[in-house]
Amino acid sequence: MGGEQAAGVLATVRRDGIERGGGTWTPEEEAEFKRPTIQMFDRQRHPLHASARLWDDGIIDPRKTREVLALSLRASLNAPIQPTRFGVFRMSGGCLPRRSRTVSTGRRVRNRAVSDPSCRRAAGAG
Repeated sequence: MGGEQAAGVLATVRRDGIERGGGTWTPEEEAEFKRPTIQMFDRQRHPLHASARLWDDGIIDPRKTREVLALSLRASLNAPIQPTRFGVFRMSGGCLPRRSRTVSTGRRVRNRAVSDPSCRRAAGAG
């Protein structure tokens, strides 16, 4: 999620609360509300920001990609692969249909609502 989208979600929640209370919110007030969130995302988008906080394992120099990949694969083969008792995990990128489905564990789950307009189109909801 980018800064513009995050700010938009927060602004929608804020606008709904203001309107529910009988108030109004001007476009200028909304823009001023969004500005700090967008600025925060802009400051934190650089890869070094995440790496400096140890949120990831670092940045690979593109010239060393093969070397790092080979080292990672060798390291992963040093221990036996343990059997698992869970099903297959599938990443959908957040574009989930609005209905129940059965996951590989046999359990019924409810998908969360689709909020991204492109996802709503993909899910047939817009």
